[in-house]
Amino acid sequence: YTTFHTVLTDLNKASTPKVLPPRTACCNTDLPLEDYADRDLFGEVVEKFNDIGVKVIAFLSAEGPAMLSGTEENAYDYDKLSVFVDSCDLCPVLTGTPAPFCACAPSVWQWKKW
Repeated sequence: YTTFHTVLTDLNKASTPKVLPPRTACCNTDLPLEDYADRDLFGEVVEKFNDIGVKVIAFLSAEGPAMLSGTEENAYDYDKLSVFVDSCDLCPVLTGTPAPFCACAPSVWQWKKW
């Protein structure tokens, strides 16, 4: 996503851009993303175009992970694939499966429950 959205950020802290300090490691798994301000990349682009007199027409797609068109196994956070999402911590809570259980995609399960 190129802009923050309160629902998306609540569902998955890694789904929206953040303003990070310079030289922050890209793959730091201990980075507390909720402590950093959201960054509106789309808004920044629109403002720059507006500054030079260019009008912007935007298309917003409504299909999200809940459509499961790519299957849960292909989600970016399935079974410990994401450095930002602890699937082993979240999967038992979201799916009701006893721990230890990591073989789910927390982003997809958050969408299903929402």
